[in-house]
Amino acid sequence: MREPELTPFRELLASAPFFEGFTGADLDALAAAADLVTVERGDAIVTQGEPADRFFVLLSGRAQMAVRVEPPGGGLPDSEIVVRSIGDAGRTIGWSTLVAPHRYRATMTALEPARLAAFPRTWLTERSDADPRFGVLLMQRALWVLGNRLREMRVRLVARRYEAEIVAIRALLAQSHDQLPVSSPLHRLPLYLEHRLTLSDAFNVLELLRAHGDGAERYLASHCLDLLEQVRHELRVYQHLQEIYEGVVSAPREQTPEIVRHACAERFLELFTEARYVVRGERYLPEHPGHVFIQNHLANHFEDRLPNQFWLTLDTHFVSSVLLYRRYGDAPIRVVRRSGPEEYAHRQYYERLGHIMVGSPRPDQPLRPDEAARQRDQFLEDGRAHLAAGHNLVVCPEGASTTTEESPLRFRPGAFQLALATSPEPLIVPVVVANFDKKLSRTTLAVIVKPPFRMSERLPGPIDEPRLFAFLEELREQYRGWIAEAVALARHPDVPDP
Repeated sequence: MREPELTPFRELLASAPFFEGFTGADLDALAAAADLVTVERGDAIVTQGEPADRFFVLLSGRAQMAVRVEPPGGGLPDSEIVVRSIGDAGRTIGWSTLVAPHRYRATMTALEPARLAAFPRTWLTERSDADPRFGVLLMQRALWVLGNRLREMRVRLVARRYEAEIVAIRALLAQSHDQLPVSSPLHRLPLYLEHRLTLSDAFNVLELLRAHGDGAERYLASHCLDLLEQVRHELRVYQHLQEIYEGVVSAPREQTPEIVRHACAERFLELFTEARYVVRGERYLPEHPGHVFIQNHLANHFEDRLPNQFWLTLDTHFVSSVLLYRRYGDAPIRVVRRSGPEEYAHRQYYERLGHIMVGSPRPDQPLRPDEAARQRDQFLEDGRAHLAAGHNLVVCPEGASTTTEESPLRFRPGAFQLALATSPEPLIVPVVVANFDKKLSRTTLAVIVKPPFRMSERLPGPIDEPRLFAFLEELREQYRGWIAEAVALARHPDVPDP
């Protein structure tokens, strides 16, 4: 409804950031053209998808913006994501009125009784046609708003990293900013939450304010810490990974690789107490060590990358520590790819653990045949020596990592050739892993041990290359079914081990 309150409204327009640069005559015309509107709590000011025929300026009250999201693939109801709330007089709503296709991009709902000034799109268009300078300035300010929205989109992408916590905290602080001193560290909190390396600063600030802040700061800090409980869990995991890496590469030089491996396995046992996991088939583990354990290989979640750009592969460390070290009291030897010339952190870590390094460091620079043969012979010699010493070997036959959904990749023959070339012949123990490519704190890890076998039993008689590769493809197909079984187990971890 129309209200005769144009003078204070004209002053509000002059102070609103959107109307910066407009002349006094422009502001007079805007104030005269405005429809002043009142809404009650819960009323929709604009609705996503509807024609954008009015542009609003908030005069009083508070409103919340939400975006309706349609799940991919269909079949599920739409969900609504709360993006932010506004409560500052002079804030604008409905910038889509100014640009094609003139449909509102989000829904804005009143959180409390509110008053707004509404400018009809028809009037804005007519004014722009009559005064091109006004039209250019109006579009410049629309682009300014769009730039702000793009920055907010970045915040939403960050929020996907920590589910909804950061968005919730931004909304909480936006609703409470007028209660905080301008120098309050809480204003910097969203920045600290944007990067894994500054998360600890966020928690330091919150703990300090919860103990020593003023009344509003203590309340907000306590509320934020509750909201961030899951994020704090993720931070503990990340810091634990950093400590494990430093413990390996900084181990005293007089410590043997075996001692370093054992210390590393102990630290990973502690790390995995932070995770939900389910293991099945441990009855298939051989009574004594000295065998070849094969497993599909999963990439880490991208956020587990350390500041030096190195990943500690969680699936192989789980198999090495939780499954084998805990069972046999001996940390197994892993077979890992050879480090590239620029991969200092990778080389420093795995060489200190005394693992077997194989393969070409650069896929675009394949080894010469003689060098490949020399490395293969060295791998067989090292592998036989470790097996003879009673160590278990952990091998990922794919030679690369991927997601649970895409696993396994094509198998390579090295682990199976090693078993055939070793006397006495070791068992090959298949281990299946799922969900290690997901966030450790937000998933259930699944590991299944399958019945072991000897290569001479699966492929009796002389083995040529076609027979070997046909066997590997058959085993890969078996793994596909086993991985599906592991995924189902993670969804229903209470199912008893048959």
